[in-house]
Amino acid sequence: MHRTTRASAGPSEAASNAAHLSQPTATPRLPPAAHRTERTASATADGAGPASATPPLVHCAGVSCTLDGHPVLADLDLDVAAGERIAVIGASGCGKSTLLRLLAGLLTPDSGTLAVAGRTAARDRTGACALTPQGDSLLPWLDLTDNVAVPLRNRGMRHRAARARVQALLADWGLAEAAGRRPAALSGGQRQRAALLRALVADKPVLLADEPLGALDAITRADAQDWLRRRLRETATAMVLVTHDVDEALVLADRVLLLAGRPAAVRLVESGWLADPRPRDELVGDPALADARARLLAALRADRGADPTATGGVVTTGRERVA
Repeated sequence: MHRTTRASAGPSEAASNAAHLSQPTATPRLPPAAHRTERTASATADGAGPASATPPLVHCAGVSCTLDGHPVLADLDLDVAAGERIAVIGASGCGKSTLLRLLAGLLTPDSGTLAVAGRTAARDRTGACALTPQGDSLLPWLDLTDNVAVPLRNRGMRHRAARARVQALLADWGLAEAAGRRPAALSGGQRQRAALLRALVADKPVLLADEPLGALDAITRADAQDWLRRRLRETATAMVLVTHDVDEALVLADRVLLLAGRPAAVRLVESGWLADPRPRDELVGDPALADARARLLAALRADRGADPTATGGVVTTGRERVA
């Protein structure tokens, strides 16, 4: 069932199970989505996430940020529950990457409240997040195993132990045959998988992913989306994903948030399809997903031609279905 409403201020209706980031050597298996009942409901007018008995893992309230004298984000509100995966889309330059840098403690907001895992200081937020920036940022002088092991080495683990721990994970990630290769000898898909595995090995509460599949060709990217969907459903990792690909946002997230306006804030919230067990190619042909895609694309086009000073409340859509 589809519905479009003008959301009002107050707590959201959706619920999300709290979970902590799994240890990379013992990834918990979640129940198959086909055995779960999903209900995605309206968010609050500020785009905040599902209501929960526990505090949100990521909390932004009235966050504004100016870069080089230009307002980028204004009065942005966002809550992300533990174990929840959200995708953020918006026009180029609207502030998506700025949001990730704020969460990661690489920027300080001009105003508002920002906390990750209860930590508000920039240095402490950095310690709570694993960031995969645009591009894989692998170190060219290290082989794949040592690249993935960098977070373990940074925590003081001995070189041999760090390699052994990573090598135990590579087969499950389809990287065992490439373990000894340097980045220049890896395919684009292998590099992206290595970068994502490195972020998870860091064992931080929140994964921040900035266009993690953006450098891949269309066919490889579609395959990588299916692969990442499986990996996300097998872990309890919270994620904030930035992407320009609307289909990618819908299939890789529990919720999709549109940043719009000048300066930007959350203007549209759509349900995502991460919990749906169907393959990506089947999902993108689903009429319900096609409707969500059309709404997001229409909002993107409207934002492109919008009055830069215009503001408005969040429009939230939701659906109820049993997988």
